[in-house]
Amino acid sequence: MTDRPRTRRPSHADRGAVLVLAILLLFSTFAIAAVVVDLGLASLEQQRMQDAADAAAIEGLRGGRAEGATFAAVSMSAFHALAPDADVEVVGGEGEWNANASLALTGRFVPQMQANAADAPHGDFVGGTYFANAAHTERSDYLRDDFAAGAGDRALLARLRRTLDPLGLDAEDQVASRGPPLPFLFGRAALIDSADGTYDPRRDGITVRATAVADGRPANAVHVSFGGAGDLPVAPFSVEFALWTATDVDAPILGLSSGTTARSVPSTPVLRAGDAVAAGGVVLTLPLGVAHVVPLFTDSRLVAFGLAEATAAGLIKRRGANVTNATALDRVAAATFELAGRDDLALAPVLVR
Repeated sequence: MTDRPRTRRPSHADRGAVLVLAILLLFSTFAIAAVVVDLGLASLEQQRMQDAADAAAIEGLRGGRAEGATFAAVSMSAFHALAPDADVEVVGGEGEWNANASLALTGRFVPQMQANAADAPHGDFVGGTYFANAAHTERSDYLRDDFAAGAGDRALLARLRRTLDPLGLDAEDQVASRGPPLPFLFGRAALIDSADGTYDPRRDGITVRATAVADGRPANAVHVSFGGAGDLPVAPFSVEFALWTATDVDAPILGLSSGTTARSVPSTPVLRAGDAVAAGGVVLTLPLGVAHVVPLFTDSRLVAFGLAEATAAGLIKRRGANVTNATALDRVAAATFELAGRDDLALAPVLVR
């Protein structure tokens, strides 16, 4: 007769252990789901908002802030066409655990960016000057070391945000706008807490922000076949770069001579730096009172573009500005372009941050 193995009955101390382990495992599961699902959705939304902010900065600098706001709204709407038609928002809730809260479907976030004409640092659009060598960080009050708000109009910052407006800077008519924060879904059942107690993730959700900066850089191409709003006509001749440099802004360009300091340009839809210019006869007349893009050459090749206006006193050199029908080098090359520091050339927007 063989002995059967004996099984030990659980003692009173062991009872309920499985339930405790199951509860701990459940909290851990929700925490993992919060990282994978909730933060994944936040990362996806941030990328969508960043693409919209990029478009707003580029087109806002190129065609004005109203146009930049339109591009941002169109960009976000295009993403929504490929996604569910509603956001989720937390409604109600009580106490530390935000108990009895419910989730409600709301309309998708489409930014309504404000023009911020006074260039307040916390606005949706902020004009100013960009500093490539400064720290590229944005503090909670929206101040940046690499951007001086209101200091010129060469660069434009565009900003989208989904926040609860904790500092009162995110919802101001004609200045700043915001969307609701993203709610935690699985994270609501996880042990997520704030270090200082002022921010409750289950109640306050996830803040998402996106910022882009476009800077005006010397144009390396100009579309001659203009016709869009804000496009400038292109002069049918080029001016010697050395003569242009020797002329002060708002002063007449003296010494223009057909075939030497002024040459013809190719008859192409687009003029680009590097194009050859001919020394043949050039007619140096332009319509009076109309600003023109003037191609500039060195050694029989175009190198840049300026702005000038024909007046009774002659062809007047004007200060450099962003030109709608111009394009510039990409962000990497533009950062090291040897003409980038000049303020007397035609500019085109380049995304720098």
